[in-house]
Amino acid sequence: MNLYNLKNTFILLVTCMVLISGCCNKKNTNLSTNKSNLSIIQPKRFALIIGNSNYQTVNPLPSAQNDAAGMRSALQRLGFEVITGTNLSKTETFEKVTQFTDLINSNNSKGLETVLYYSGLASYMNGVDYLLPVNNYLEFPEDLINEMIPLSEVVSQINKANPDGINIVITDTSRRNIFANEFRESDVPENQKFNIKNTYFAFATNPKFPASDSIEHQAHGLFTESILRYIFTSDLTIDQLFKLVRKDVMKATVGKQIVQTISTLNGDYYFKRSNQ
Repeated sequence: MNLYNLKNTFILLVTCMVLISGCCNKKNTNLSTNKSNLSIIQPKRFALIIGNSNYQTVNPLPSAQNDAAGMRSALQRLGFEVITGTNLSKTETFEKVTQFTDLINSNNSKGLETVLYYSGLASYMNGVDYLLPVNNYLEFPEDLINEMIPLSEVVSQINKANPDGINIVITDTSRRNIFANEFRESDVPENQKFNIKNTYFAFATNPKFPASDSIEHQAHGLFTESILRYIFTSDLTIDQLFKLVRKDVMKATVGKQIVQTISTLNGDYYFKRSNQ
């Protein structure tokens, strides 16, 4: 091979190396960009946590505040931005709901993930779940309408703020008529609707049944204690999670308390994935 051919061969090799290097750099750049895009499109997560313990007209529920604190800590670890309220009046409850929906709206993002968690007293009458504020005074049926909070009303406000995302509703309450001695269920309007899209409801118990409070040596209520046991399990769908919770609760109460779930989700939801 003469000098001229060696020179041409060397130039050809250098050109090939430059082209290969450029392709690799472009590939790495694309991979980096894709990773960046993946992090950008991760859904934002928000939670509203309410725990009512110190009621003015009934015995306090110490576990409710503990439940709220436990769920707040868990959801924060899972990447949720959390708004918390404890021992709230009706007015304060709706102020928290407004603060929460304003936070959702301020993000101008679609596909958000939200959690509404409530622990405290509630009453189930004429097919309606009512949350009980701490400063209630209910002497007449009209007081119920004026002072208690329909769960469906709160859920509707959250769903309106996040119509294209996923909304999770968890209530650790009894679901019986705690005012049965005061007035009839027929005095209460029937207005609860759970046909809201993209929403998952998890109730500590079935309608017309009580829910167990904390058991010995546990700071949390039975239902919430079980949720906290499984919520960090990777790649567990929300349905799988609450099936495990249901088994725990049924075993602990000898079948007397059955966790109820209602879902209008179109797909699976995970609190934690293995790649998080």
